Amino acid sequence: MLYKYYIKRAVDITVSLIMILILSPLIIVVSTIIKLHGCSVFFIHSRVGINGKLFPLIKFRTMVPNSEELIEQLINNDKKLQHEWYANFKLQDDPRVTKFGYFLRETKIDEIPQFFNVLLGHMSIVGPRPLTSEEFDKKFKSLNDVKIYQSVLPGITGCWQVNTAFDYNERILMEINYISDLGYSSDIKIMLLTVKKILKGIFRNIN
Repeated sequence: MLYKYYIKRAVDITVSLIMILILSPLIIVVSTIIKLHGCSVFFIHSRVGINGKLFPLIKFRTMVPNSEELIEQLINNDKKLQHEWYANFKLQDDPRVTKFGYFLRETKIDEIPQFFNVLLGHMSIVGPRPLTSEEFDKKFKSLNDVKIYQSVLPGITGCWQVNTAFDYNERILMEINYISDLGYSSDIKIMLLTVKKILKGIFRNIN
């Protein structure tokens, strides 16, 4: 309880401040490149946070400007994409993602602005994946699962992000198990796995 309600938040604030300071040159460079491509720098999307409260999740923009309208056209014209979208609320090879956006996603650089979400109290460094209202409505079969999922701050990283081989329902169960057993050891493990995954993405894109 001490870790969950006090130490975890103190770690979140400290780590976020340090990361923003260290990564500020990268933030400026990435923002400039995105702007030069004629896009708005940030993509802000409504997600469900702790106790079911909506918050504006911030990411670097990785898609074309009209991505919200384009997804409707894509899934309406392609049954395979439609099935994939409603199964996972994401596309494996999303045609809306720009070339630079793909690099940002592979290296997880697009997630950096979420450190500001952490400082604002919307998110934690480690926690369940921040979901949309539609995902809760369509994918959760138990109100108790919804209650558990929304009992903690969603995270920049978490079980979902470091274990990509699971289907949607398994991921929900995995997140609920994480919340039930929440502690510093599981958070440290997830952070280390996240660093490993980021480094793999960077080296893969460099090569």
